[in-house]
Amino acid sequence: QATYLARSGVTVAAALVIVDAQITPGNDSLQHVWAKPFPPLPIGDGTVAFRVRDEARFLNLNDMCSKDGIQQRDAVDVFRRLFDILGIDQRILMAIVDWIDSNQDPETTPPGAEQPYYLGLTPPPTVRNGQLLTLRELLLVRGVTPTVLARLEGFVTVLPPDGLRVNINTAPAEVLYALSKGMLADPGVVDRLIASRETEAFTSPTEALRSVTGLQ
Repeated sequence: QATYLARSGVTVAAALVIVDAQITPGNDSLQHVWAKPFPPLPIGDGTVAFRVRDEARFLNLNDMCSKDGIQQRDAVDVFRRLFDILGIDQRILMAIVDWIDSNQDPETTPPGAEQPYYLGLTPPPTVRNGQLLTLRELLLVRGVTPTVLARLEGFVTVLPPDGLRVNINTAPAEVLYALSKGMLADPGVVDRLIASRETEAFTSPTEALRSVTGLQ
C-alpha cells in the first residue's frame, strides 16, 4: 500500500507540473503552481504528501569536475564560497573533489583524501573517481557525517555535469551568494534580487542584470 501511495504521489506531482506548464508558460519560478505547498491528499485507504522542487535551484556537485574527471577550478571556487557560507570545513569539500576527480593525488590546500586514506577504514570504501550518483553517496566521503549531509541537502544536487545553470528565480539566498565574489561582497544585491523576483520572475539573466542594482 505504501508503495502504491508513493507512486500515486509522484503521478499527481508530475501531472501538476504538466498542467502548470500549460497555464503558466515561461521560466520556472516560485510563483508557479507547482512551487506552492500542497496539503496531504487522501488516496484510497491512505494519504500522500508531496513537494515539487526545481533541481536548477541547487548547485550541482558534479560540476566540480568535467565528464573525464578533470577538476573545474571556477566551479570549485563556487563551492568554496558555499561551504564558507554554510560553515562547513573546506577539508570536506576537498575530500569530495578527490572522490569525484579522476586522479589519485589528494588535494593539498586544504588537504583532501584519496584511496590510501580509505584503506584504513573498516570496511574500506573504494573512491569512485567519477561522478556522484546520489547525494547519500557523500556519506562515504571523509568528513561527511549525517549532520553535514543534512546541512548540504537544501543547497546542492547530483546531476550529470551538462552545464545546467542555476535558476535565479528559485535558488535560495545561500546559492546566490556563492555564485560570485560580487554577490558575497554586497549582500544587498541578493536581497534586492529576491525581492524583485517575488514581484515578477526574471525571463533572462540579462533582465536580472538590468533590473537589480549592483548585480554583475
